[in-house]
Amino acid sequence: MRIPVRPGDAAMVELTEPAGDVSAVALPTERAEAIPLEADDSGTLRLVGSRVTLDVVAAAWRGGATPEQIVDQYPGLKLADVYAVVTWILRHPAELASYVASREAAAGHTRQQVEQACPADGLRGQLLARPQPTDRA
Repeated sequence: MRIPVRPGDAAMVELTEPAGDVSAVALPTERAEAIPLEADDSGTLRLVGSRVTLDVVAAAWRGGATPEQIVDQYPGLKLADVYAVVTWILRHPAELASYVASREAAAGHTRQQVEQACPADGLRGQLLARPQPTDRA
């Protein structure tokens, strides 16, 4: 029996019917492809060949953007890579949630460090107390 590899595909696969149990027919399986993500030195996951992070793509997807719209917004991305990442997002929601939570915790820690190093107390008053530039009209 010959069946198309994919519906509408001209490529055909020859299947031999086993004697007896028809449910034992082995269909070809697609090979697994690597998810196009790489970790930088800080552990941030980015789409391969770009500076766009996993959490940015996930937020855009969850916000209703299609992969095509994400590529339009970030032209350095490849459409196939965005589809692969969205597939991973859909198949691994717990891993994504854990990753995003760890990124948010790291961001909170960094924010605390910056606020301790550069306190903003009275900053607005200092800025308002500065002499205002005059118009040279």
